Amino acid sequence: MTPPAHDPQPATRLHDEVTVTEDDEVRYWMDELGVSEEALRRAVADAGTRPCDVRDYLGAPPSR
Repeated sequence: MTPPAHDPQPATRLHDEVTVTEDDEVRYWMDELGVSEEALRRAVADAGTRPCDVRDYLGAPPSR
């Protein structure tokens, strides 16, 4: 029996890191945090990729 093919883009993705290298992730985090792409990229550069650190940096409310 052949194992199922690996899906590199699962439908349900855990957002345990703020990723700014993929367009769909940038859009997700811009929407989630209510910020521009520039602000998101600056926050990640200054605060790192942990969502809680990026939220703190931006003064964004806790996740939904």
